[in-house]
Amino acid sequence: MADDCNRVEKRSLLESSNVTPAPPSVNRPIPVPSVYLDERGEIHNLQVGGLRINLLSSKKGVMRSGDIHQNTQHDFVVKGKVEVWKLTANGTQKTIYHSYDYVRIEPFVPHIFHFLEDTIMAEWWEPQGFYAWFYEPYRRLVQESFQRTRPGRFQLLKTDSDHEDDESCSSLTASFGIISLALAAGVTIGYVLGRHNNSPRY
Repeated sequence: MADDCNRVEKRSLLESSNVTPAPPSVNRPIPVPSVYLDERGEIHNLQVGGLRINLLSSKKGVMRSGDIHQNTQHDFVVKGKVEVWKLTANGTQKTIYHSYDYVRIEPFVPHIFHFLEDTIMAEWWEPQGFYAWFYEPYRRLVQESFQRTRPGRFQLLKTDSDHEDDESCSSLTASFGIISLALAAGVTIGYVLGRHNNSPRY
């Protein structure tokens, strides 16, 4: 891992033996609007005004990510507390963020989200077009943070007009969609405020 520290924020990090391509199930296009559920909580996949944005509900004690992106990742903590691990030139840096804090993760930086409380976050990427690689020393910790009892699964949000076209997918109510879109709009406003008043707590 020491050699990896010298490659942080560089594309050459992908040459490390600790980096593996994420499976197609991670990098394939995600249906929107939809919800991905597993033992850690929920990921609400939305597209608002052309922007792909996720709203995540995560349970206390679990971890997410353990990966690397070629994009800049933005996160906004709507409610809760999360410890963000980043690999740096000096090793793993851990920073705690609370409600209304903004998190920025640069391209080619291995990272973990460790949820210290039940937490709701928003996340999106610039430029758009998500693609990830797993950073195995971190990814193993993520996988060990919860006990999987069954495979993660998607539920699709559907309108009345297309509900009859695909009965093989579970449906969520239209009211949830309205709530999610309203929350996404609020998060965007909070992000603008948060960028100018970013106060991570250690």
